[in-house]
Amino acid sequence: MFEYLPFPGKYHDDVQREAVLFLRRSPYDEGIFKQLLDGEIDEHLAKHIAHMFIRDPLQVFRERIEQDDTKSSEHFETIQSSNWMNMRFKVQLTDFENAAYCCFVVLLTRVILSYRSTYLLPISMVNENMKRAQKRDAVLEQKFFFRKGVATCRHPPDEAGGGDSAACTVGNAKSEDIEEMTINEIVNGREKEWPGLVPMLKQFLDSADVDVDTRCTISQYLNFISQRASGQIPTLANWTREFVQNHTAYKKDSRVPDETIYDLLSLMSDISSGQKHCPRLLGSFRSKTDQLIPSAAPDFLMGQKVGKQLNYTHKGMFEYLPFPGKYHDDVQREAVLFLRRSPVSKTAMKWLLLCALTKECIAPPGSTVVCMKKGVSGCHR
Repeated sequence: MFEYLPFPGKYHDDVQREAVLFLRRSPYDEGIFKQLLDGEIDEHLAKHIAHMFIRDPLQVFRERIEQDDTKSSEHFETIQSSNWMNMRFKVQLTDFENAAYCCFVVLLTRVILSYRSTYLLPISMVNENMKRAQKRDAVLEQKFFFRKGVATCRHPPDEAGGGDSAACTVGNAKSEDIEEMTINEIVNGREKEWPGLVPMLKQFLDSADVDVDTRCTISQYLNFISQRASGQIPTLANWTREFVQNHTAYKKDSRVPDETIYDLLSLMSDISSGQKHCPRLLGSFRSKTDQLIPSAAPDFLMGQKVGKQLNYTHKGMFEYLPFPGKYHDDVQREAVLFLRRSPVSKTAMKWLLLCALTKECIAPPGSTVVCMKKGVSGCHR
């Protein structure tokens, strides 16, 4: 919606004021705008829609002019479908995917505002990126113009909502900051050159006060996007082509039989409604923390080595455990009983399980101690 905002080359505090001034200057239908506000539509979205309705539609079908607006959105779609900006409202197949992309975008806006970074490109490069994005398997095979390294931070902001502006150094938007990168490089990073969007978001979350359940869900969203960018999980378009190619009724002649179409749509409907889970398309991710905690968790809690492992890998999290100076069998037994009884320890155990399940070493909010195995490839458990 806001690709046309006249942000200056240097990202600074005036950018939001410039955006507001631009919105005030943009022409829009005041009657429609007021009607949308009266209907409790967000002001920015209302202005966006009112701006679209200042012009006549590009095309109108004679037989569809007379419509019952209480039952049909035809007139709105006539305008909306002819609004060809680079951002469109496109929903994904599943609620999980929609939530993942929404969460990713919202977190990215927080990072941009907190770290004072900018990823602006000349509109000609944006258009070129759009052309390349239309090609088959563009996620894996195409490179896109992307601005890297315009803003650098010596350390993450102190708070998730703001941060210390002195920690960030903002450079001018120079052409040499723009490179052609794959989606995998943009999202997951390029060694020693660009950290990647997902690692930046995870760094931001480390400085935020996020409870374990929320962090687990967000980690699944970010890992899902990371794997889709790298090709570990295919895009819906890739998955659809693969399904058709492998269907027994398809003869590899570019004519898709009704049987293939029916089976594809039936499967997509089941996946979308949650009746079926497709690991090939969605991986093994789930939205809720509880769904990821295996049934073996209680046995894990009672394991003979759990106390020693907790004390070794996340010592700072378990300072309240009644361990004496000398570690022996009686203390081990008492520690296990304590873990079972303590409500506080349940949260601590969730953090430990979160590390194992996401294959990352994640410390709880406010912790100054990191896992002693951090940096080891994969999960050390």
